[in-house]
Amino acid sequence: MIFSSHISSYFRGVWQKTPYIITGGAGAPLKENSFYHYIKVIVDGDKIEYKVVKLDVKTVGMWLDEMRDEIMKKVEAH
Repeated sequence: MIFSSHISSYFRGVWQKTPYIITGGAGAPLKENSFYHYIKVIVDGDKIEYKVVKLDVKTVGMWLDEMRDEIMKKVEAH
């Protein structure tokens, strides 16, 4: 499994027999028809499972506000 990001969206597929997930839904403005999310990877022995966890837009907005505030505090401290 290959994980990739940068595109503000979610896509899962297979390219030349290699499975991959493109995930970029945790902060930047989203592409059309996308959603905020993260990928939960569950490893149980030799079994691996991948789950897409959708995030509520309001929760993401609050999280981004908190991150911005933390960053500004660090910038102002220097």
